[in-house]
Amino acid sequence: MEGLESSSSVDEEEARELALLHINSSVLNALQHQNSLCQEVEILKFAKDRPEGAESTESINRRREEQAKQFHALKGTATALQAERQRLADGVFRPSHILPTMTVEEFGMLELERMKEAEASKSRHAQGEAACSSEHGDSSDDDDAVKKAREWDDFKDENPRGWGNSKLRPCA
Repeated sequence: MEGLESSSSVDEEEARELALLHINSSVLNALQHQNSLCQEVEILKFAKDRPEGAESTESINRRREEQAKQFHALKGTATALQAERQRLADGVFRPSHILPTMTVEEFGMLELERMKEAEASKSRHAQGEAACSSEHGDSSDDDDAVKKAREWDDFKDENPRGWGNSKLRPCA
């Protein structure tokens, strides 16, 4: 029987400890709830003192409008940043030089066409001059050109280069 009494006394002690722990836990929970209730009372007092009605809805509407404006501004900025990011991402594996727009063969064909056009215009121009010179007398134009060339040659002989205004020379 002594074994039963000792085991029952151990069970009673454990039950007593369990009850004390339960009481301590309940007290701690009550203190935590008391703090929450005190904060809630303060919030309710603040809400009671705050004016209600049209002013609060107007301020809420103003705040919402300001938030919407900020959102749209940020959305535009975000879009610009996204576009810049995409542009940079597209250029990552591109070469640093400008890529050719046509092949060498295509460029050669274009040059050939330009050359043919230039030759055709020269031949038309030469034919036009030949037709004009046959219609008009060449001798008077040639005489004037020869006279002008001789006068220029005489001027060059009389005034050699470097014999002009000596005050304009930088090192003289």
